[in-house]
Amino acid sequence: MDRFGLARKQKLKHLSRSQRMKACLASTLPARPRLLLFDEPFSGLDVETRASVSSLLKSLALDTGLAVLITTHDVEEVEPVATHLGILDRGRLEVNEALGDFLGRHRSLRLEGGSVAELPEDLACRFRSPATALDGVAAFTDAFDGEFETALLADLPPGAEAKFAPMTLRQILAAGRPATT
Repeated sequence: MDRFGLARKQKLKHLSRSQRMKACLASTLPARPRLLLFDEPFSGLDVETRASVSSLLKSLALDTGLAVLITTHDVEEVEPVATHLGILDRGRLEVNEALGDFLGRHRSLRLEGGSVAELPEDLACRFRSPATALDGVAAFTDAFDGEFETALLADLPPGAEAKFAPMTLRQILAAGRPATT
């Protein structure tokens, strides 16, 4: 109970939503589960409590080897603690990979003095236009690696400059439907 910041003698009905969630979590641990499943655990929590719950879930997973499965629409909350990503779309698993790999292959592209249409077809076909506006982003790719970057920079139109930037999970999802792996 101390790890969860809860008083031992307090009644559940007098606890806040986040304290009740922590109490429920603390009550499951003596059974030594291998998996904890949370549905929208950050919904309705203030910023401080979200950070506290996120930190608690991460430390539990790291300290005990416990698998924590979180279903959520709050991607900003899970990105710092997740190690693996699964994306369901209409009941179908569209993405199932390590979060670092998923984020690592997505990059936004800002082109100055040129356009994606001016690139050789074998490079241009690896870019997609974002479905929603992404602050000056002309295109993005889900197939980024060092070889691709080298090839693109070598084949830029004269006077053009390309800048790649990592994308957050929110940006990737807003840009368009992730490619399956």
